[in-house]
Order: sequence, then structure tokens, then C-alpha cells
Amino acid sequence: MTLVELIKYLESETQLQKLYQEINLDTESEAVLAYMKDSLNLNSDIEFFSIECTDDEIEFEKDGIKYYQLFPLEYGVEIYSYFDDEFRRKKYSDIDKAKRVLDYIVNDA
Repeated sequence: MTLVELIKYLESETQLQKLYQEINLDTESEAVLAYMKDSLNLNSDIEFFSIECTDDEIEFEKDGIKYYQLFPLEYGVEIYSYFDDEFRRKKYSDIDKAKRVLDYIVNDA
């Protein structure tokens, strides 16, 4: 999954719960974190890890692969809602939304 594919699940808590169900994420975890594989860019694959597995590290390595924390999933919904009016007004595509969210994470958060 890439950020472009994830973006639809960040639209609301209801959508996020669909993601939890569809890919069987750990609902018992204190937090589920989205990490980008190899680098923070739009084409990077996203993997999900419980906070207990990563200790909330910004950079995390597993099986020789480096992952970079994007955000806790619940925070992703908050970020999306921050831009929701802008997204609706300008009728952003999912790729444009993903670019805007990633830009915010890398430069403003």
C-alpha cells in the first residue's frame, strides 16, 4: 500500500476502522504506526507496526529494511481533517491529497 492508496482511509474514523478490518491490524495496540519503506516519498510502500513493536522510533529497521515513521494512524485522520475543507474546495485527486499530506509531514509537522 502506498500513501495514495491509504489516503481514502484517512477521511474519517469510520474509514480508518475499515482499514483495520480489511488488513487485520492490531486493535489491542496502544497505537498503530504507518511507516514508509526505505524513504519518505510518495512511491514508498507503507507498512503498519504496533507502537509496542517499534517503540515509536522515527527510524526503524526490521529484517534489514529501514522504515521511516509517517504517523500514527489516528493522527493521519487528524492531518487529513486539517486539510479537508481545502481538499473539498479544490476537488483534489487522491494523489494530490497524498502529496499535500506528505509535504505537511516532511516540512511542517
